[in-house]
Amino acid sequence: EDRIADVKIKLDSLSSISDLKERGLAYTELSRNQRFHSVKLTREILELALEDFKRNGNDSLYHVFLGTKTWDLMSLREKDKTIEILDTVHAYWQVKQDPYHLAATYKKYGWHHQLYGNYPEALDNYYKSIELYKRSGKIGNNLPDMYNRVGILFNSIGNHQASYDVLESTLNKIVNGEFQDRFKKTITANLLNAMVEIKSLEEVVPVRDSVINFYLSYSSYKFQIYGWYYTFDKHFENKDCKQASIAMNNYREMAEKFDEVGMKLDGEIISYQYYNLCSSPSSALPYLSIAEKMLEGFEDNHSKLEIYETYDEHYRNENNYKKAYSYKAAADSIRDIILSEEKLAYISQLEIDRIKRNAKNEIDTLMLDFNKNVDRLKKEKVQKYILGGIAFVLFMIGIWIFRLYQSRNKFSQELESSNTELKKSLDENKYLIKEIHHRVKNNLQVVSSLLGLQKYYENDERIIQALNTGKERVQSISILHKTLYGQEDLSTVNVKLYFEDLVTHLVHTYHQDETYLKLTKEFDNFNLDIDTLIPLGLIVNELVTNAFKYGLNNHHNPTLLVSIKKVENIIWLEISDNGPGIGFTEIPERPKSLGMQLVKSFSEKIEADINIDINNGTTFLISVPLEKNPVRIHMIA
Repeated sequence: EDRIADVKIKLDSLSSISDLKERGLAYTELSRNQRFHSVKLTREILELALEDFKRNGNDSLYHVFLGTKTWDLMSLREKDKTIEILDTVHAYWQVKQDPYHLAATYKKYGWHHQLYGNYPEALDNYYKSIELYKRSGKIGNNLPDMYNRVGILFNSIGNHQASYDVLESTLNKIVNGEFQDRFKKTITANLLNAMVEIKSLEEVVPVRDSVINFYLSYSSYKFQIYGWYYTFDKHFENKDCKQASIAMNNYREMAEKFDEVGMKLDGEIISYQYYNLCSSPSSALPYLSIAEKMLEGFEDNHSKLEIYETYDEHYRNENNYKKAYSYKAAADSIRDIILSEEKLAYISQLEIDRIKRNAKNEIDTLMLDFNKNVDRLKKEKVQKYILGGIAFVLFMIGIWIFRLYQSRNKFSQELESSNTELKKSLDENKYLIKEIHHRVKNNLQVVSSLLGLQKYYENDERIIQALNTGKERVQSISILHKTLYGQEDLSTVNVKLYFEDLVTHLVHTYHQDETYLKLTKEFDNFNLDIDTLIPLGLIVNELVTNAFKYGLNNHHNPTLLVSIKKVENIIWLEISDNGPGIGFTEIPERPKSLGMQLVKSFSEKIEADINIDINNGTTFLISVPLEKNPVRIHMIA
């Protein structure tokens, strides 16, 4: 109450400041001082500042405080209103060509996208903000703040090593005096989050204790609440229920005072964890229910996913599999939504690729014109020297040699610079191609998940089987892009790695117990181009699926062989099972099933020969010639 009274006195005195810029600084200082004590009071100060500068017609100060207001809107999870205001502020500073305020706007864009799990867009905005802060020359505390946010983002997506590297590098620059130290302790706290995942307990404990002492030493609620959060985590990990209870109650008390949705949500989650450990699962469940209700109306998919997964685990521990399954299904749906959001980032990346290709073509054209001009100038110089008087021949040759030496050095420097840029561009393109494979893999997984979800809404068994089959065909291509993303050479794929992954996936899909199934996998270690490998992978997918569905279904002693060998310039694919036999020794001209039609079509595409043996089960022996395209195979030493 004393603080509120003091703030109101100071607010009344601001009207006496005639200089609007000084008044804006006073509003900023006053709101900053209250930010860590009372969100409601800070909110009131911002609204008064906006009203003041709108009334006085100062557009710049009005848009400064309008941008500041978005932090409050983000804490309330008002997604659409936040974006609407940020777009307005961005358009204003874009016209003004103000790099500092544009950097601050991109920082807010980034944090907004990060709150809703749109991590590629968030990271892109953070990097734009960093470049604009550098351009503005106002590095001080701004760059440490931005690198701190990048570190938080990497922690959020599970790339804890990248988070650790960014935050440790930033701390070193603060220690060396390159950056100011305002964010040193908060960066240390976020570094702790990464260390918990990748460092030993002996390395983590002293850092955690120093972070706890740092937060609890502050008088503001916002910093103290972080201290109690880490204190609870420490005692919860040690199963010290008494101390964990003290930390939990302090955290909940301060979360109520601070009035922020995210903090209150964390309060309910740690309460669930405490009662689940120190009391009983039934006494813990109401706190999880409160957390679920708090998320109603918010599009915080990552928090929803965490809560649904916790419900799933809770009910499985209670052997209530019906409820566990319902929450698992809800978690899977949320996960699919998150994957779908990544499609937008993929489309944006395609546009970036197009722009880069156009830029490269323009650079190539300029380089061609440059080389032509160099050739023309050389010819003109030669003609000029030939027309010179005979008496000046030796003198002119000396000058020509000197100038040619200078021109060669300059050209060499330009050529070296161009080569460096081209190498950089090639490295970027290689990274972008890998990222495309990653995006394609994610999108194919979304398609596969959608097919999987659709079957739960169908009653016709034929439709369900068709959806399952389609899902596995998509998954076989997804595994290929997953393999490409994980290797350096992007033009070919390792046959052994790909087919090991594909066959293992099919075994698990059709619920085959490898201890019960006699499975033999024989794959030579060589690389193959994608144009050959995709049809070959789909053929394997169809034939192995048929073996499980028709040949080995209900078999008392199932046996399956999948073999891919490379002999000279021929690839030999063999798939054999000990089932009742397929019923024909040659694929008909017009196969009755789509699966056999695909096998026939893909075999023709890669000019493969198919031999079928139905003695003692079914054996497909397929040979793929490589003589017409010797580039498509690469043996691994």
